[in-house]
Amino acid sequence: MTTSPASAQFTSEQLAQISVDFLSTPSLAELSDLGSERLEALYLLGHSLYIMGEYEDALTAFKALCVYEQREARFWLGLGAIYQATNKLSQAVDAYLMCSISQGFSDPYPMLLSGQCLLKQLNKPMALAAWTAASEMGGEGPTHTAIRERAKNLIAAAQNYGTTS
Repeated sequence: MTTSPASAQFTSEQLAQISVDFLSTPSLAELSDLGSERLEALYLLGHSLYIMGEYEDALTAFKALCVYEQREARFWLGLGAIYQATNKLSQAVDAYLMCSISQGFSDPYPMLLSGQCLLKQLNKPMALAAWTAASEMGGEGPTHTAIRERAKNLIAAAQNYGTTS
């Protein structure tokens, strides 16, 4: 069971090394010579099932995708979204963390989503840690800038929630 985001337990150097080690490991798809076309077809099927609300079948597809190609962030993001939609929040946080690792901690979006799951679990300190990590990640493009700003707004709202004026 996940109780905290990775950024709360590791230094940025340690996180970078975890990501490098993870990304340098061959995938099962590579080792079994499973073509990218098959993975893409399974992704499209899983995504379609998710959109239709067929979460159990979508979960099966995304679990397989993550097993066969652990370095593909969108597979982990899809898995996390299914877990989040089915209120399996600890598993969603785990999947979002794997998504972050698979991207070398370069995208703040998975940590933003992790914070939402953690807050829904009533774990405000870890939600704040996830959003703090999200507010410090990513490049300078408009998408990452908007996500970082959202994380900062969520931090402020969570810190101010329940205080009296």
